[in-house]
Amino acid sequence: MHDTYMLRTKYENCEYIYNVSKELPVHFNSYCSALTQFMSSGCCVAMELVADEAIKRWRKLLGKNVDGFCRGKCV
Repeated sequence: MHDTYMLRTKYENCEYIYNVSKELPVHFNSYCSALTQFMSSGCCVAMELVADEAIKRWRKLLGKNVDGFCRGKCV
């Protein structure tokens, strides 16, 4: 991890990141919409990862995603 930032994100910026597509399943669009609302509702911590395959390595560090767990706990 190179750096971290505490910031507040506008709804429009989150909407751009989690672009909801009509081609995706309805449940995924609903999840992205709720996540967009949640992320723009207050401060968040952004992390700058700098390394070869940084995202892949970060995901390995976090472990497997259990489907539905985050939705039930976070959103």
